[in-house]
Amino acid sequence: MLYLLARSKLIVSIEEVHLCNTFITRLLGALPAGRVAPGSAYLFPHPVSLHTFFMRRSIDVLYFDERGQALKTSHGLRPFRFLTAPSQASGVVELPPGSLPQLPATQLKIRLSPELAHRSSYPALSYRDLSF
Repeated sequence: MLYLLARSKLIVSIEEVHLCNTFITRLLGALPAGRVAPGSAYLFPHPVSLHTFFMRRSIDVLYFDERGQALKTSHGLRPFRFLTAPSQASGVVELPPGSLPQLPATQLKIRLSPELAHRSSYPALSYRDLSF
């Protein structure tokens, strides 16, 4: 699971998180589905950039650092767009449109379930290790 916090308060929890950590999963991401389905997210460790080429719908995007602090957000990134990662980005999450609140990135953080934190090599983001 992935948890999105605003000002240390839980605002979104996503149960279905697709870990994109191989060449093919990183290349394709949500492309086979053409969208990020409601209640799901795509997590990309160590991003350089992302694209929405051939996507059918907009997505919300959140870049974060190794502490889970949001660095950059994009609301409703439309199909056929390209977005570069901030130099300090440790990961990026693609979410369904409308998932991110209209708040400055500095007020947002992500946390992961212990199992997902382990699989994605982000143990410091486990909700057991850091308080909400």
